[in-house]
Amino acid sequence: MNFISPDLDIQIVKNTDTNNDCLYFKFKGKFSQATSKAGSNAWSNYIGENPTGSFEFVWDCSDMTGFELQARKEWYNAIQRHKDQIFKVYVISDKLMIRSAAKVMLQLFGISSEISRTDEQLPKAIRR
Repeated sequence: MNFISPDLDIQIVKNTDTNNDCLYFKFKGKFSQATSKAGSNAWSNYIGENPTGSFEFVWDCSDMTGFELQARKEWYNAIQRHKDQIFKVYVISDKLMIRSAAKVMLQLFGISSEISRTDEQLPKAIRR
């Protein structure tokens, strides 16, 4: 699965340390509701096709400038459907607002996370 749009790219990277599929999300600019809906449909369908899989996410928000509230709601809905399959989420952003919003969202769903300003804290197996 590869998803490419002006605001979001999603690629699959194998984490050789955990043997999990890692979905690497690269957010660019302002995250819109339309992009959220299309992107969450793409990754949600991929995870749905692998119902016994365990997945890691990297949310690379280093180029994200913000997000629409409706975009966040679309993302919440997809996470709600698959939260039991999401092993861990790594969030990268130098913006406090984005890191805080991600932290609250992931805590709400009880998903393990590591949130940092740079990709240096990512495991080497999934660092880009």
